[in-house]
Amino acid sequence: MKSKMIWIFLDDVFNVIVFGKSGKRHNLDSNQIGQYGNGLKSGAMRISNDFILFTKKDNIGTCLFLSRTFHQEEHISEIICPMPCFDLLTQQPLDNQQINGIHTYTYDKIKYELEMELILKYSPFKTIDDLFKQFNFITTSSGTLIVLYNLKLSDNGEAELNIKTDPYDILIDSKNRQNLFDKDDDK
Repeated sequence: MKSKMIWIFLDDVFNVIVFGKSGKRHNLDSNQIGQYGNGLKSGAMRISNDFILFTKKDNIGTCLFLSRTFHQEEHISEIICPMPCFDLLTQQPLDNQQINGIHTYTYDKIKYELEMELILKYSPFKTIDDLFKQFNFITTSSGTLIVLYNLKLSDNGEAELNIKTDPYDILIDSKNRQNLFDKDDDK
């Protein structure tokens, strides 16, 4: 049963980056955010150049790394999204997993090492310890933490989002907010 849960969990994490993939689409409530499968990716990439998603379930941790900075600096035209999986109790890579004799996750040492090298090079977490500490911010047995960084700047060179004024909320910078209202008034 644990293997089946791991497979479903890994599939869910992978589906974050698949354009147009959403389990919400078939729900009767058609007003849900993300129903077309592009909410998290589009939102994150709209306000930042890079993000890393940490998920935890049944002591299995997964990082999903999406970085415009990595692609630009390495001159890569295809989208590459490292997604290493870990046993959070041992902090080791997840071993091969099977459901009814079918492999659902295959550990590849070379791929894992490359994924970790890229994450440590291009994310704000420069050591394995720093990376694993992020899972501690998920205080329940399962959950998700999203870290956005290299936030985009507005045309005037200021951050579009204000994270300093209110420690409990993210605000649109007042100058940018006025620009948004002015654009709406032009219609």
